[in-house]
Amino acid sequence: LIFGGLYENNLRFNDVYLLTTNFSRMFTNGVNQITKILDKYLKICKAKLDPDPRYGHSGIYIKHLDSVIVFGGHGGIKYQKKSFNDLYILDCAKFEWRKLEPLGNPPEPRGGHIAGLLPNLKDMYIIGDGQIIRSFLICLYIAREKSLIEVNLHLDTPRWNHMSVLVQALPRWKLFIFGGSVGYFEEGCIRNFG
Repeated sequence: LIFGGLYENNLRFNDVYLLTTNFSRMFTNGVNQITKILDKYLKICKAKLDPDPRYGHSGIYIKHLDSVIVFGGHGGIKYQKKSFNDLYILDCAKFEWRKLEPLGNPPEPRGGHIAGLLPNLKDMYIIGDGQIIRSFLICLYIAREKSLIEVNLHLDTPRWNHMSVLVQALPRWKLFIFGGSVGYFEEGCIRNFG
């Protein structure tokens, strides 16, 4: 599933595309090129509760909910420049969006972060700080409690547009972070890469 993205400075998307991996293995890259069933679902997704157009957001599929949860990003309509700290959930059975209102204080709006599943396969982590934020964030969304919890962990250098993976290791799981842009970023300055 692909949601949203940046096309040009004044054009961001909030559409949904699917790669079917069953019999046809067909990538549905536009409403006019989709089977009738998927076309129906994409039209349902165009309800007024859709998240605003955005890029730099994160999302993760949670199997037991059969849903994708999307957090944050940057975007808006035309030349708007908004940063988001909202959570939306896309029900993959009905293809309907719903805005989540988690307990706890949401982190500052951001983009360029990453999300992943925790070892229980039910909850998600969000890690990274975005291009202008001055703090490195690790945040947990606990689905059963509907709560967003910021983890008190400080790294020396802010990082965004990176990758991360949670790996089972003995005696505990370990989170590896690789690449991305590092340091403090001011608009128009050279970026440092990790």
